[in-house]
Amino acid sequence: MLQAYLLGRSSACPQKIIQSFGHSRFSRGFLQRLTHRFEERLQSWLVRPIERPWPYLFLDGMCVRVKEVDHRESWCVLWALGMDEKRNTEVLGFLLLKSESQEGAERLLRDLRQKGLKPPKLVITDDSEALKRALAMVFPHTPQQGCLFHKVKATGKYLKKSKHKKVFLREAADIYLKATGLKSLTMNLKQFKEKWRRKEPEALKSLLRGFDRTTTYLRFPKEHWSWIRTTNPIERFIGGVRDWTYRF
Repeated sequence: MLQAYLLGRSSACPQKIIQSFGHSRFSRGFLQRLTHRFEERLQSWLVRPIERPWPYLFLDGMCVRVKEVDHRESWCVLWALGMDEKRNTEVLGFLLLKSESQEGAERLLRDLRQKGLKPPKLVITDDSEALKRALAMVFPHTPQQGCLFHKVKATGKYLKKSKHKKVFLREAADIYLKATGLKSLTMNLKQFKEKWRRKEPEALKSLLRGFDRTTTYLRFPKEHWSWIRTTNPIERFIGGVRDWTYRF
């Protein structure tokens, strides 16, 4: 019944669904009471206190189409996902914004702090300048990790020759993936620069711009590296939300 309600169906639709399973009809008032209880639980979830520490915080935005009176607009849902040192995750909050702005990101982060979120050990985002600045304002002493796959992918648009794309991107990712520590990563980067300095100078410059921000994960336990060097955990969650909302 709740799923039919959330999918925007009429009150008659849940009745037909329940009847098809052999159950008797129910009143429209019952459905209204059921949905009111659901909305009250959702509201209590939105204002719940955050009582446990979350050492890793992921932030990312999801573009959605919002129906207005006579047209549709693109809005952004900014999500905050917490992860502990055993890889357990929990959605800590979200905010619907006109766009992924610094002001909106600060509002979400300050709301999380008011609900009890302690400063995390590391925050993982893509290369959004708005998120970087908001984090610097709200959690100034928390290091930031830029998603290395976003960094590598962004270099593709600076390549001069399309035939280099596959090899360049794979070897750029291997700088991180084949590293066993800071020393080996530095060596991998040096070899990569020597190979591509003349072939693809602009793409190489793009990779080196803000490169240090993508290596912060090396300060943390090695067994956590694969979890915290990309935004994959929150992107998988957003993918699940997107699959569900496509039904609307």
